[in-house]
Amino acid sequence: MTRAITLAVLACALAGCSSKQSCLEGTCPAPCADLAFVCEPRDTGPLYLGRAADAPLPLLLTYGHAADADILISNGIVTAVISTIDAPNDLAPTGGVIIDYGPAGGADDLTVIYQLAGILPDDAFAYTTLETSRDADAVRVTVRGTLDGRPEVRVVTHYELRACDLGVRVRSELFNGSVDTQAFMIADASHWGKRRVAPFAPAVGQGYETPELELLELAALWKPLDFSAGANPSDDGPGYGIVACDRPQVSGVNDAEISALGTPMKVVEPGDTLVLERLIVTADAGRGPARAIDAMLAARAQLFDAPTTQVAGRVLAGGMPFGGDVRRASVLIRVAGRPVTSVVPDDDGRFTVTVPDRRDDGSAIVAEVWSFGRKLVEGTARGGNFGDLVVPLPATLQVAVTTASIPSWATIVLHPADAATRTAVTGSFHGRFGDCAPWLGPAHGRSPACNRALVDPQGSELEVPAGRYQVFATAGPEHQLAMQEVELRAGEITTVAIELAPLDVAPAGWLSADLHVHGRASFDSSIPDDDRVKSFLAAGVDVIAATDHDVIGDYARTVSALGVGDQVAVMGGLEATQIIPWLDVPGEDVPRVIGHFNFWPLVQVPGAAGAGAPSDEYLEPGALFDRMAPLVGADGMMMLNHPWDEPLFGRDLGYLRAIEFDPRVPIGDASPLLRRPAGGHRNLDWNLIEIINGADASEIQKARGSWFALLAQGHVVAGAGNSDSHGLTDQQLGWARNWVAAEGVGGPMTVATFDATRFDAALRDGRLVAGNGIVVTATVGAVPGLRRNVGLAPYTPAPGDVLEINVRAPPWVPVEEVRVITSKGTTIVAAGPALLRVTDPFGTAGVQRYQAFLEIAELVDRDDFIIVEAGMAYPRAADLDDDGVPDTTDNNGDGVIDDADVEEDEDVGPLTAGPDPEDPAHPRWAVTRVIPGAVPMGFTNPILVDLDGAGWTPPGLR
Repeated sequence: MTRAITLAVLACALAGCSSKQSCLEGTCPAPCADLAFVCEPRDTGPLYLGRAADAPLPLLLTYGHAADADILISNGIVTAVISTIDAPNDLAPTGGVIIDYGPAGGADDLTVIYQLAGILPDDAFAYTTLETSRDADAVRVTVRGTLDGRPEVRVVTHYELRACDLGVRVRSELFNGSVDTQAFMIADASHWGKRRVAPFAPAVGQGYETPELELLELAALWKPLDFSAGANPSDDGPGYGIVACDRPQVSGVNDAEISALGTPMKVVEPGDTLVLERLIVTADAGRGPARAIDAMLAARAQLFDAPTTQVAGRVLAGGMPFGGDVRRASVLIRVAGRPVTSVVPDDDGRFTVTVPDRRDDGSAIVAEVWSFGRKLVEGTARGGNFGDLVVPLPATLQVAVTTASIPSWATIVLHPADAATRTAVTGSFHGRFGDCAPWLGPAHGRSPACNRALVDPQGSELEVPAGRYQVFATAGPEHQLAMQEVELRAGEITTVAIELAPLDVAPAGWLSADLHVHGRASFDSSIPDDDRVKSFLAAGVDVIAATDHDVIGDYARTVSALGVGDQVAVMGGLEATQIIPWLDVPGEDVPRVIGHFNFWPLVQVPGAAGAGAPSDEYLEPGALFDRMAPLVGADGMMMLNHPWDEPLFGRDLGYLRAIEFDPRVPIGDASPLLRRPAGGHRNLDWNLIEIINGADASEIQKARGSWFALLAQGHVVAGAGNSDSHGLTDQQLGWARNWVAAEGVGGPMTVATFDATRFDAALRDGRLVAGNGIVVTATVGAVPGLRRNVGLAPYTPAPGDVLEINVRAPPWVPVEEVRVITSKGTTIVAAGPALLRVTDPFGTAGVQRYQAFLEIAELVDRDDFIIVEAGMAYPRAADLDDDGVPDTTDNNGDGVIDDADVEEDEDVGPLTAGPDPEDPAHPRWAVTRVIPGAVPMGFTNPILVDLDGAGWTPPGLR
């Protein structure tokens, strides 16, 4: 008998049992068992548990990524989607995690909530089984597995939803089955993507202003909180929150990129189990996190006797109710100086919120009213009411833009016309996401965003804080830039009509294309699809490659709904985005990922995970190409994106940087670039490489040398320039862009005759130029006579043949240098007085900046490539880490580039052109009024010169 008991105890210890009921034993106890919500029958619906494809329409979430086979649970109040085990998502190594979550029938703003036990990749919960159950009281989903890299550490997570619940109850357990003492926590990690949900922490000095996540400082940042919340500032974004049920506080970190919240870090002995129970809440839409916080405070009142009270108020402007939108009013409430909730008032200006009750100690409850990004009013609650909180009435601006007297799409950008206005109107979203002057709306959402707005052919109307402004209008670099100065008065309507003249910047018959564009389907974008498509039109781009992260999209429905299929062609595609570090790089202690690659054309697969996007984790580029090749087809595109971009939260964005490619060193047989990891494609078998990424010069300055080195060694692919835009403010759509000489049937291709196969053939053949505002073209041949355009087919010159260079740009885009590049290096062929100087950036004259005929024999002395660049001079830079790539500019202005120019906690960098100029006489002033950070550049693709006609031989590194 004694022996049997001893063996039973030993078996239980090995299995992770405890004196209480445990999920690890097989049957999960009800999470948050002491918590009960009460509701009216009309406020809820029948409990649903089943395939997402079979769920009733009123339960579904807009913007969600649910696949047909994923598990959807709902009570008619909230809806959650848990991915199938074989469908890893984002940072989660497997399925079994929440991928969509929001109020039933509302919007989803979630990328993923997954579980982890530490900060290393092998600390993530990796599930292997999924079970469902239901009864009259609840629906349940239980997933079981181990830590991703530690099979001896067993884990289980149990999701449960009851009829009146305002959130999903969750219980996770971790059993240390190893022989070692471990330091673990259990935390829910939420990937917000830095442009979506704004985390909110009820801590002194925080609220929305949560500290930036530094992985090396995680222990110091891991703090206890009564709860944690967040909401997308957009007009349909739900609120989210997490509150612990089995302990008074939840511990963790909040960052605009990622939050992780759960238990404190704890020493877990062999055979011990760690448990976390919590309620994950979602509520409301477009009203901030307040309704989610209300639910969490109600839960804390039940669970921990934490008293609450309600406070109310009304926001007025001009004697009228003022609310309904975060632009007009967003109210942050503090109790005893600590931010505790935030709410957007209803259309009638009224708000009511729940806050912790501190009346016993006389703590003041204070409301801060933010209007158009500025904290304008404070009020103290008396008897639970703030009374009327009065903010200034804005002005109304109505704008219409015409091109050649035809109403057109455009973008307007407002700048204060004087210092007093700038001081008065500079704002932000509660101190987050950067300042704007004026702040017209959240920087990463729909129009208006920051200080800019889209204008459609019917005209647009927006509210603006009163003041004097310069109103700039642009329709892209193939149009004139216009500016009008206006005085906007509170409560008054001002009408502005702007005419933009078209400019002959691009070669006739060439299509403009932006081949790297994100929308709301990406985890790091908040722009809705209608504004995303409108931005294509406002920028004057003909062709778009839709390249959301790990999701196939094409905007087809939106293009059709807007009736603009004759104005823009969109190719379906995706950006393959590895997130889980795994790649070992010699000499490095921390694993990496392979960066980002774009693929198109792709066709959505309805009901499939990622709309048909295959998993890209744990693959080298060659294996990824093998996986994607059948999907894009033999004529499809595989583009290496931003090859030298900086890592983001420890994840590499550029492949060449990740593998520490040195452009000065010949590519040997042992190079990872030549490896065929899955037996098919090599790791360098992309067929397009992104050289300009965005409007500034940082990526081209870093990437160009690597491109030239690859060309010199015979690895010939065309270069491209793209915006990588995620919204209206981060990178401007079409800055950069490509101009493509694509042939249709019987002549140049147009949007109306667009054919993706023929268009992509032009890209692969190198029949394109790229630039962020500058069009550089080059032809080779006799003078006079027909000359050949750019393209990757080798060219054999005849005696006397020339390279003709033409540089064109709108008057508002500066050109200061023209450069010719061969394997021998870069030669400046024109600068200063050799280039046409434009005196009126708002005029139409001066598009043609430079033309020259250079003898081929003077440029090359053997088989070689010729590339022409034009634009600003590159900022003076140094290669402080000696890897062959410039990395640091003179950032402190002392005339020397050294370690004193490097940002704190970094090894090198940044590489920057400095702040945008404020002096209208500066060459970059006009362009940076509408394209912040712009450092205009343009380049041709290579012309391969085969001197003797015996076949082009790569010149090699010199």
